Amino acid sequence: MSFIQAIVVKFIMIVAFVALTLPETGAVSLSNAIIISLAATVLTFVIGDLLILPRTNSSIAAVADVPMLFIIFYGAQYVIPGIVVTVFGALLTSAIISFIEWLIHHYFKRTILREG
Repeated sequence: MSFIQAIVVKFIMIVAFVALTLPETGAVSLSNAIIISLAATVLTFVIGDLLILPRTNSSIAAVADVPMLFIIFYGAQYVIPGIVVTVFGALLTSAIISFIEWLIHHYFKRTILREG
C-alpha cells in the first residue's frame, strides 16, 4: 500500500466519523465535515503517522492524535463561519478516531513504513 492509498483510507475513515458525530453534538454540515476531515487527515498523517509512529509505538501515536484532532475539531468553529462544535463533540470524535487510528497504526507499521 502506498502513502496515497494510506491517506485515502485515513481520509475516508475520518470523514465517516466526523460526519456521524459532529453534527449530532453541534451544527456541522457534510461539506464542512469534509473540509475539517481534510485538515485532520493531513495533520495526523504527517505528525502522527510519519513522525511519531516510526519512532514510538501505536499507542503513543494514537494518544498524540487526540489533542491534534481536538484542536482541529473544536477550533474549526472559529475558522469556518456558521458551524458549532461542542467540547463534548470534539472530544468524542477525537477519541473515536484515535481508537481507530490505533488499529490502523498497526497496519501502517507492518506495510507502509516497512516499504519506505
